[in-house]
Amino acid sequence: MTSWWYSTCSVCCKRTRDLFFICNDCVQMFDQINLSKACLRCKTPLPAETTQVCGACLKTTWHFEHLEIPFYYNAMARYLLHRLKFYQCLLVLPQLRKLLVQHLENYFTSAHPEVIIPMPLHRWRILKRGFNQAHELAKAVGYAYDIPINSKIAIKIKHTRAQAQLRAEDRHKNIKASFKVHLSKPLSHVLIIDDVFTTGSTANALAYQLKKAGIGRVDVVTLFRALKLF
Repeated sequence: MTSWWYSTCSVCCKRTRDLFFICNDCVQMFDQINLSKACLRCKTPLPAETTQVCGACLKTTWHFEHLEIPFYYNAMARYLLHRLKFYQCLLVLPQLRKLLVQHLENYFTSAHPEVIIPMPLHRWRILKRGFNQAHELAKAVGYAYDIPINSKIAIKIKHTRAQAQLRAEDRHKNIKASFKVHLSKPLSHVLIIDDVFTTGSTANALAYQLKKAGIGRVDVVTLFRALKLF
């Protein structure tokens, strides 16, 4: 029996039976990271198959232990995230959640974080946007893998310029001393979830504060890995 139900793809506007409002053709436009040709630490693409870290990571002190990212931040990813973050197009959320949850299956076979921490936004940015996109992604991961989400462990106390507006060399200065961490009980392993990893300054600054508070292991998950500043 042929189904009568259709929705409209929120990207190309053609009819689709996909429940997540993004058709399969548009999903195929995501650029999946080839881990065999990426830096082990920051997932920067490398020219050949390798088990090494890139030159930038050799000079960088990362305060997190592991980074998981399924896709590069290409034109399709940028289009969807801009619609979500700046135009409140929540129809794109279900597909983004689905892709992230599916990617993390292997990660959770060996990693067992006690708590998920969504990347905090300053209260003024939440008031302007209406939601925290990292928290929306984290809810799906927490539900799928039965891990509690705690958005009170870390708060953003400094209202900074959006990192996307800055050059790479300015991002570290912009985010410095932006987070405050409060632990109500000891934790040994936490997972930070965010939407995009570019230079890593934001994730690294938060991981540093979490380690300083006594957490033993900090992992980071983002949906996209940017290769250049837009």
